[in-house]
Amino acid sequence: MYGFVVWIRNCCYDFRIFRVHRVGVPVISVGNLTTGGTGKTPLVEYLVKYFIDRNKKVAVISRGYKRTTKGMMIVSNGCGAQVNVEMSGDEAYQVAEKYPQSIVIVDEYRARASMHAIEKFKVDLIILDDGFQHRSLHRDIDIAMIDGEQSFWKMNMLPAGMRREPLRGLNRATVIVFSGNPVDENFIDEVKQTFNKTYMKAIFCPTSAHKFIGESLIPLSYLNGKKCIAFCGIGNSNSFLTTLRELNLQILDFVAYPDHHRFSIEELRNIKVRFDGKKADLIITTEKDSVRILDSGQYKGFPFDVFFYVQIETKIIEGEDKFHQIIESMIQS
Repeated sequence: MYGFVVWIRNCCYDFRIFRVHRVGVPVISVGNLTTGGTGKTPLVEYLVKYFIDRNKKVAVISRGYKRTTKGMMIVSNGCGAQVNVEMSGDEAYQVAEKYPQSIVIVDEYRARASMHAIEKFKVDLIILDDGFQHRSLHRDIDIAMIDGEQSFWKMNMLPAGMRREPLRGLNRATVIVFSGNPVDENFIDEVKQTFNKTYMKAIFCPTSAHKFIGESLIPLSYLNGKKCIAFCGIGNSNSFLTTLRELNLQILDFVAYPDHHRFSIEELRNIKVRFDGKKADLIITTEKDSVRILDSGQYKGFPFDVFFYVQIETKIIEGEDKFHQIIESMIQS
């Protein structure tokens, strides 16, 4: 039933029954066909950096998943985050803090937010975070990210499974990005045989470690061989575990929470109890989780001296040159 409703909705957009808004500047959408983590935010950050390095003024537009506010909210006006993470959502807040010169706006109506970014901030282009199903805004490049570690051919639609729409939705994509390491090459071959698209492979590489308090930057070599308690609240907790193993950390205990989880002080204390009981060297989590934790005032005074987070970035290992050609062609036209 869910799939039928989605199919009807897509048909209404395909046959122009529902209006598609054009905003007058290039629009790039990054999204996926499933719920859960496929690495959309790291790829959005990759694109933001790409355009900033080319002196383009960029606006990142998202819904602001699990924020406490409604309507349009200016997260960054080009000077870093102006609101807290609960008001903006963790992903928008993270982009605003990491790339303060970017414009970041959250709004349920992405066309409205995009027009505001153009009229008020004179941006050169729009990047939609998690925009594949948000079809009311025209996009020039539609990027669909797929977890390359598992096949979705037999995956059920919501609410029984994790798939948001029928597989034929990938026909709308300009570029399909397989994320994850390792990847299922047989699954990738099946997708390539079915959809005639431009393909890329992307992995997410740790670049640095950070303490919650104290030293701002820790070399990754410091983590080698350390005993740790790990926890996270992201869409794909297995990808975080893979990263920790690649860093040669000894994982004594691991706690996975739901995606976008808002940690309570009791949960953090429980993690600290595990750390003390196991006699570990450190507690480690993801950058996205650290954003949610540190922005909340209720954690002031909590002993974060043994808490670390790992910062990652997207590395395209296949198809990057072709991808850049598509981007530059869009900008020139």
